[in-house]
Amino acid sequence: MLQDSCFEWVIDTIASYHATSNKEFFTMYKVGYFGKVKMGNNSIADIVGIGDVCVQTNTGFTLTPKDVRHVPDLCLNLISVHALDLAGFKNNFGDGKWKLAKGSLMVSRGAVYSTLYKTQVKLIKDGLNAVENVALPDLWHKRLAHLSEKGLQIFSRKSLIPSDIGTKLNPCDYCLFGKQHRVSFSRTSKLKDNILDMVYSDVCGPMEVETLGDSRYFVTFIDDASRKVWVYFLKSKDQVFQYFKRFHAMVERSTGKPLKCLRSDNGGDYTSHEFKSYCSEYGIRHEKTVPGTPQHNGVAERINKTIMEKVRYMLKMAKLPKPFWGEAVQTTCYLINRSPSVPLGFDIPERVWSRHDISYSHLKVFGCKVFAHVNKEHRQKLDDKAIPCIFVGCGYEEFGYRLWDPEKR
Repeated sequence: MLQDSCFEWVIDTIASYHATSNKEFFTMYKVGYFGKVKMGNNSIADIVGIGDVCVQTNTGFTLTPKDVRHVPDLCLNLISVHALDLAGFKNNFGDGKWKLAKGSLMVSRGAVYSTLYKTQVKLIKDGLNAVENVALPDLWHKRLAHLSEKGLQIFSRKSLIPSDIGTKLNPCDYCLFGKQHRVSFSRTSKLKDNILDMVYSDVCGPMEVETLGDSRYFVTFIDDASRKVWVYFLKSKDQVFQYFKRFHAMVERSTGKPLKCLRSDNGGDYTSHEFKSYCSEYGIRHEKTVPGTPQHNGVAERINKTIMEKVRYMLKMAKLPKPFWGEAVQTTCYLINRSPSVPLGFDIPERVWSRHDISYSHLKVFGCKVFAHVNKEHRQKLDDKAIPCIFVGCGYEEFGYRLWDPEKR
């Protein structure tokens, strides 16, 4: 009933905790007796519950105050400056205005009304806190495309992400949408010693809808030694050879090493005369699986299954329509390359491939709301300086972010 409703909160420099009289504000709530509070008129009131409240501030950020006290006798909604300080926020008062910041981010604003500092917030029942504690395990679980709890703990021990992630993950409904079965193929050989000694490939599709770029298939290439995966999108399966040539040229020029062996299934997209001639010309041994035994190409089969599992719950979590499956696939492969790999002894594919340490500070949650800055040369005096967009992945040809403008499409 209260979703997306606006309410006034008082910025209180004396209150020890955030407090409200409205039980319907809470997204998480625990009933009980939590002591008493002394009111402004010197009366005493009971604290009958405690929980979390999720609000959207007047600057567009989603904020989740923790341990908010439920005091039915309270006449005003109180935001405690002391509690904000403890949570790492910075309060600024002056010239009749109040500003709340976290680092370089302006989180909320308010102003003096009569003798009280007040701010307007929008109550929401389903939101992701974009500025609170970045060490929350559930937040990093989502940022890393629903990485397993074990993977998060490995990152934590290596100090690649905030160090208090050792706590248990909360149950994730979105994982259930993507993972109903876990089927693994047995390994018959160890990893190759050198990159490009063996590359696996497989085509996935057709999908029931096209991507934003009119593709219905994707093809993956996986290096056995590093387990790094590359993905290309196809409008038709006969484009596999075209993208294999592009992949071949790219990996050999970037590493200086020759591609020695390609393993694929016996599909027509890999058995054409031009494909066979190309492999023969460049000395690439092409191993094709026995018909009806996809386990022989298990690495590629497993990668495609993992990709589609992640795509399902990423789209579900982001509330994006099916044509965004291509962006979800691209983001998934980007994150798989930066996640612990079991065959590598939980090392990172991108690190093994490039021999460089990997950074995770730039990661965002797929589908989250973002604001793209508009340079002054592209706007007039009264135009907005930012455009609301949806985050759909990281840049690939160069560092950056891929953003979707819902208005301009």
